[in-house]
Amino acid sequence: MATVLGLLLICLLMILPVLSTNRSERGGAELVHRSNWVQPLNRATVDSEAVHMVGYITQPKEGGYYGFTVTMDVYGFNLSPGQLNSYAGVWVKTDNNNDDGKESSFDGIQIGWRMSAAGAPTTGVDVYCPGFQPEKDASTRPSDVIPSISELNGTRQYIALKVFKDGASGDWLVHYGFNKNPELIGRLPKSIFTGLAYNATTLWFGGMGVDNATFQPSPALPPVGNGYMAVDGSRMAASMSNLQLIDEQGQASPMAKHLGGYSSNPKYYSYTRIVDDQFFYGGPLQSPTPSSVATSCAHNMYFIILLVLFTYWLF
Repeated sequence: MATVLGLLLICLLMILPVLSTNRSERGGAELVHRSNWVQPLNRATVDSEAVHMVGYITQPKEGGYYGFTVTMDVYGFNLSPGQLNSYAGVWVKTDNNNDDGKESSFDGIQIGWRMSAAGAPTTGVDVYCPGFQPEKDASTRPSDVIPSISELNGTRQYIALKVFKDGASGDWLVHYGFNKNPELIGRLPKSIFTGLAYNATTLWFGGMGVDNATFQPSPALPPVGNGYMAVDGSRMAASMSNLQLIDEQGQASPMAKHLGGYSSNPKYYSYTRIVDDQFFYGGPLQSPTPSSVATSCAHNMYFIILLVLFTYWLF
């Protein structure tokens, strides 16, 4: 199935009743944006989707979070019928429960890359992020096609991201670079958010695959990262590196101690330990380990030698 690879930026404000635990009770939820943008959440579409996630999430921290930097390699692949999207990126969010217990507000920013099946349905989220203010003369804007992709066991193509809350204006500044240091491409004004107008409570780094749970025949599990599971000692899976937190003063520091790993299905989607501010992630295909690759090469060489000897014996 034809797919499209592009730079993704989503921002939203979701209002949900706190006391509701039944999904059908939240049918009236809306995605509301401060720039006079209101769209109903397509609950039928959401309920039919199966989501598979893997990566690292920050632990609660007093004072919250103000930004990050990360570099991630970019991949492309064909999605099978029933597979809808594959994402890699960072989710920045703030979930605020009101004191009256009646509703909560969920602010979120998602940035990274996405592979989408042609004609895949949306859930009412605008990837162009209404309210986003592009920087004058910026070479890249959200939804632009990423020019090149990584090769398995070959050259890797990267996007570098830097997003942080500006201390003076309160806006979230968005920086992006393809195979180079990130440059300012625009901002998300403080005025379009509620909780994110002050800080974020959670940062999530990793990948997500989405398929249609009602599709028949049942689709294969969607690829996340480059489609291969991450294994300690192997560099075949997709990676995220240069992981840094940016504090309220704009200073960067390592974030590994603030992160905990997560997989919605560890049997098929995995992540490695963070080493030197880098981790590998993905699934659902088994990723060969260095030892298995070496063993395979040895077996192939042994087979070739036997074949040569057998041919020599015949003739």
